[in-house]
Amino acid sequence: MNEHPLGRRILGLPASRLGWWSVGLEVGFFALLMLWQGLNRAGYGGREAFFGHPFVTSLVLAAMVSAIAGGVTSFMSILRSRERSLLVFASLGVAIFVFLFTLAEFTVEGRQ
Repeated sequence: MNEHPLGRRILGLPASRLGWWSVGLEVGFFALLMLWQGLNRAGYGGREAFFGHPFVTSLVLAAMVSAIAGGVTSFMSILRSRERSLLVFASLGVAIFVFLFTLAEFTVEGRQ
C-alpha cells in the first residue's frame, strides 16, 4: 500500500528531488521577476531599447530560462517520479504560460 494517501500527495509538498527542483526554479523565476520590476520602477529599462541595459536584459532572460527549465523539470518529475503535488503542477502551468508568452513576443507582430 502507498505510504501517503492521495489527498496528501496532491495537497502536500513534492516528494521527489525533481519536484523540489521544479518548485525552486519557479521561485527563482518570481524572485528575478520582482527584481526586474524593482529596477524598472527605479528608472532602468522602460522605453529604451530592450538591450539598452545589459543587466536588466540578463535578468529578464534569466527569469525566462528559469521558468522554462522549471517547467521541463516538473514535466520530467510528473512522468518519471509520478509526482502529484499541486506545486509541481503549478510550476508546469507557469512554465507553459511563460513559454507561450515568449513565443508570442518573438513571433507576433505588435502595434507600432
